[in-house]
Formats: sequence, structure tokens, C-alpha cells
Amino acid sequence: MTAEREPNTCPHCDQRLYYFQQSCPSCERSVKWDVRCVECGEGLEDVRDACSSCGLEQPGWRAIEHDLSATDQTIRVAKDALERPMKAGYYRHIGSVKGQWADYRRPLKGGGEIHVRSYGDHYEVHLDNVGALDSPGKHAIWYAPRVAADGGIQVIETVGKALSYSNQTVKRLLGNAEQTKSDK
Repeated sequence: MTAEREPNTCPHCDQRLYYFQQSCPSCERSVKWDVRCVECGEGLEDVRDACSSCGLEQPGWRAIEHDLSATDQTIRVAKDALERPMKAGYYRHIGSVKGQWADYRRPLKGGGEIHVRSYGDHYEVHLDNVGALDSPGKHAIWYAPRVAADGGIQVIETVGKALSYSNQTVKRLLGNAEQTKSDK
């Protein structure tokens, strides 16, 4: 194991924490993470620095990627704990709109890719079994049912609002035309 799993709560006050979060926002006490290099197993002092034993670049991101391969769950990571995704080999890309500021992807050697969603104070990182970078068509087919379900309802609601608005506009215009006729 490369990094301790994301704790549900602070060990001091039960506040929920992000992966690699350095201190608890509630009790302001520091949190110690046992993070090891995925290449050599050496303990890491700072997950942003290259491993001092083997030189592995971006060991924090690589530890997250390694842990994702063992689970299908999303890992929430403190943004200030890691370098920006593009510095770690991720590409700016698109994803389903979930309130994120940006999306990043990095293909994996064995297929699939790591997908990072960037929010205000954290990243949400998950594994896509079919990569959007290498196989955009397959990715769309694989994930389309879920995306369609999420987005389809929003599209229907938006179209309904647009039709209602245009109906009100037409009524107003016809009412103005009738008023102009009667004034003549």
C-alpha cells in the first residue's frame, strides 16, 4: 500500500478530511500521512517532491493512481497538497458537468485513464476503465447511459422553460399587435 486510505474523520475531532490534507480545518491540528513511493517503498516527507531514493517524479499523484487501481471509488485530495495536474502529466480535457472548475486526464499503460475533477479546495480523482483520450468513441458509449440519465432530465427541464418563455413572448407580442389595431 502506498498511502493510508482517505480517513473519514480527523483523528482528533471527527471532522471529515481530504486525502493528504495537512491539518484539520475544525481543530487546526496537524495530520500525519504515511506515504510511500510506489517504486521503491521509501517513506516520503513531501508528496510534491521527487522521491529522494529512486527519483520518481510526482510521487503523490502516483500514489493516488496506484491506490485507485485497487478500488473503484473516488478519492478526494486536498488541492494544496499536490502540484497542479498538468505538471504531473495530466492533460486538460472535458467531462460531465458536476460543478467542477476543470477536468484533467492521464492515460494508463494498461488501458483506461485517471480522471481528475478540479474544485475550489480539492480534486476528485477516479479511474475511467475506458479512456476518453485514447478511445473517445468507446468512452462515450461506455459512459453514455449514465451521462444521458444525468443530463437528459436537465435538457428536458431547460427545453420546457424555453418553450414556456417563448409562449409568454408570443402572447405578449400578439397582445401588443391587437392593442395597436384597436388604437387605429
